[in-house]
Order: sequence, then C-alpha cells, then structure tokens
Amino acid sequence: MAGLRRFLISGSGPRRRCPGRATLRSLPRNKSRLRGRNLPRTRGVWGGPASPAFLHCFPPPEDSMPAPLIEFRDVHKTFGAAPVLNGISLVVPEGQTVVVCGPSGSGKSTLIRLINRLETLSAGEILVGGQPTSRLSGEALRVLRQEIGFVFQHFNLYGHLTAEENITLALRKVLRWRDADARERARALLRRVGLEDKADAYPEALSGGQKQRVAIARALSMRPRLLLFDEPTSALDPEMVGEVLAVMRELAAEGITMMVVTHEMGFAREVADRILFLDQGEILEDASPRDFFHATRHPRARRFLSQLLSPLHTAEPA
Repeated sequence: MAGLRRFLISGSGPRRRCPGRATLRSLPRNKSRLRGRNLPRTRGVWGGPASPAFLHCFPPPEDSMPAPLIEFRDVHKTFGAAPVLNGISLVVPEGQTVVVCGPSGSGKSTLIRLINRLETLSAGEILVGGQPTSRLSGEALRVLRQEIGFVFQHFNLYGHLTAEENITLALRKVLRWRDADARERARALLRRVGLEDKADAYPEALSGGQKQRVAIARALSMRPRLLLFDEPTSALDPEMVGEVLAVMRELAAEGITMMVVTHEMGFAREVADRILFLDQGEILEDASPRDFFHATRHPRARRFLSQLLSPLHTAEPA
C-alpha cells in the first residue's frame, strides 16, 4: 500500500498546452521551474486553481498527422532469469485506443506498467511525447506520471476515504489545490461517470462497478494525456461490466489516448482502433479490429480467439 500511495501522490496529471519548449529532459536542470516560480498558469477544463503550465507539456506535433505519444524501442523485461518481454518495438499515435490481449503470463500488464515506470526496463527504451523515460527520477518522473492515468484491476481505492476524497487526495497533496476547488473537480468527475450521488460513500458501500468508475474518475482527476487500463473489468460481476465499459467507450470517443489490457472482445471490436496480441513476451498480431476478428494471420492468435469466443469448442486434431 505504501508503494501505491507513492504512485497516487505522484499524480497522473492535467493535459495542457506548453507556453514554451520545456521538455522532460530539461526539468531537473532548473529547480525553480519545478517549484512553479515565474511561470504562466492555466486553468483546467473542469475549473479549479491554476497549476504551473510547464508541468503538463510535451512538445506539440509539427504537422497535422497524429504524433507518436508512446514509442517502444526494442524493449526487454526480465524478472530474475525469466524473460517477460522480448524485443518489443511499438508506436502508439496520440488519440488511438489500443487493446492489448493474450493468454495469461504473456506480458500484457508488464507492457503497460513499464510506460509510467511501475516496472523498470531491463533493456531498450520507451519514449513518451518523444522523451526517453528509462532514466527519469525524482521530479522528472513525477512530471511523467502526471501525464498518465492508471486504472488498476482491483480498484485500489483507499478504504478510509470517501469516493470524493479518493479523487481529491492528489489534487490537494500534489497540486496544493484548495479544498473547495478540489471538491468541485471531484464532483464534476463523479457526475461524468454517473456517480455524483455517491460522493460521500465509502468504498465498502459501493458495488464493484461503482468502485471501478470512481477509480476511473480518480485517474482523470488531473487530466492525463494517456490512460492505461489493466484488466479493468476482470474483477467485476458480469452485470457490472457494462457500466464500466460504457464510461471507457465515452473516453475513447473524446479522443484521449488509451491502452487497455482486457479480454472483453466486444469492447475491442467496437471501440479499439487497434488490437495487439501478445504471447510469450512478443507481439504476434498488430491489426485493426476488422482484420483481427476476420483475417487473423498468426495461428496462435486464431487459436486464442477460438477458445475465447467459443470456450466449449474442441479443436479438431491436426
């Protein structure tokens, strides 16, 4: 829980335009900037106090084509002697919804946890907004995490805090917002996910689907540029899955960049721009939903789909 608290306090932050050309690489060399001195300040979409504009900047794209927001360059990850990811190279343009699927143990969760440094690379590099991230630490790492919202499989809400307080925590502790402004933002986000009437409820009084929607609101609290979802519906009863997927569908329609680890193939078919299939730490399929479901090329991906969509199906012997 201590590790989770450090991650949440580090924040997943607001999306704002940069007044200059500040980059992640330049941040550690100017400590006064990290304290927010002498900088233009901006106001968020849902109101609330302004925050230093540089904190939420990546270099803007130079043309109208979608710029790469995430880039994996020959990424490897091992746990001890066990390889988990083997030479992943991948580019995700801004605005895409990417679904990551595959069998258990294929490296799906590790793939997205590497992006905001919940796990560390063994080799290779991951760029976010064109900036290398593998060597970031301290304030620069906190800036990176303020651009990335993460929704966990098991909600990870603080049980002693209400739904509203779970959302306002990082706003008050990290951005130093006044309580009234933080509560206003939290109420707006709870309204957005259909839970305005649950602001004063504690997690124990919420259903699984409601807890996950609060977790999504928390991930949105500082307006991230990227949302990562790690099996967001796998811990839910079937009746609760739809309400969470409906919120995620709305976010995708708004154009926020999303990477979603899930086995919800209906969501993948309807909402994803792109589907990645992983097995044994390698991307075996990278296709549009149409091609993935109707023209799957790799035999392992075809077998996975067959077993997932028709679990009672018995393959004919070769």
